[in-house]
Amino acid sequence: MSDYGRIGDYIGPVAAKKLSAVDIDANSSNQHEFGGNDALRRLLGTGEDRRTSQGHGIPTALMYLSDDDAPAVADLETTWYDARRNNPNRSAEWRLYYKDCEPIRMARPGDLMCFGMLRDNRLLIIIAQHDSTAEAQAKWLFGIDDEQEGAFRFHDNTERELDAFGAQIFEALGINVEVRDDTYLPEMIGRWGYRFPSNEEFAGVKGQKVCPESRIFTD
Repeated sequence: MSDYGRIGDYIGPVAAKKLSAVDIDANSSNQHEFGGNDALRRLLGTGEDRRTSQGHGIPTALMYLSDDDAPAVADLETTWYDARRNNPNRSAEWRLYYKDCEPIRMARPGDLMCFGMLRDNRLLIIIAQHDSTAEAQAKWLFGIDDEQEGAFRFHDNTERELDAFGAQIFEALGINVEVRDDTYLPEMIGRWGYRFPSNEEFAGVKGQKVCPESRIFTD
């Protein structure tokens, strides 16, 4: 049993994709929109529109993860709507719209983007730097293989046990993660703040916990 419970205790399934240049073209607009393919429709539903302009947007936390700095986090509202709702002769065309913010400005082509609904009804959007430890850990956390550019894909990893990396993400979002006294999370935050440690750094802490009195002797 995990020290932190299951991933599904905090977040539902996710939709993920690798960002392309078109997705984050700062020269085209300061507004961002993604087409709602099947993965996003499964995640967000296809009932009524959720428009920020009508006071009914989706509370959203947007986070950029890298190995160098603490996560960049922005709180905003996103709009999820059917662009063809007033055209009954055409099939629905769902879109997710969100405004420019610091995590989006940090994103680059090739970065991993993940959408998921937190249990407090906020939408979490994570962007993880390409080829970083943070990206590898996010893929493990959400059960993601090597994503390709293009459409979002749906991943349900909610039954997996939550690890210290995932717990650190939720703590950075202000979500209280209930942990046992002997877990790594308090020490991780004490050592590195909310910067994500490398695999080698984290392995060192685990080794100290398992064999705190061990010594290496040489002849």
